[in-house]
Amino acid sequence: MQAAIPRETFLELMKKHAGAEAIVCLLGLPDLEAADLEAIGKSRPKVIVATLANPQPSLEQYTSGLVQLTVEPRLGAASVAQKVKTAEEWRKEAYRLVTPENAAALLAE
Repeated sequence: MQAAIPRETFLELMKKHAGAEAIVCLLGLPDLEAADLEAIGKSRPKVIVATLANPQPSLEQYTSGLVQLTVEPRLGAASVAQKVKTAEEWRKEAYRLVTPENAAALLAE
């Protein structure tokens, strides 16, 4: 199932909350055109995506600086609890953190 915030709603939220430090999106992000990114501008909140939904942000959404972080579950994470001993080990095994710096490599997997 694909779930994404509607494009118009996302653009409206970015404009309305342009002064915010960050916007946390619990749904997938919409497909955005280059014109949408230009309309949002460079002075915008950081976008953090924490979702089980698809689609995940595109490489362009990371490289443009729109998305700063995506927290996504790893496949097979349900069996992680039996293998790890610390909360940090659990986080590393259960979730994948995608940033502008590692997006190209991780999205290619």
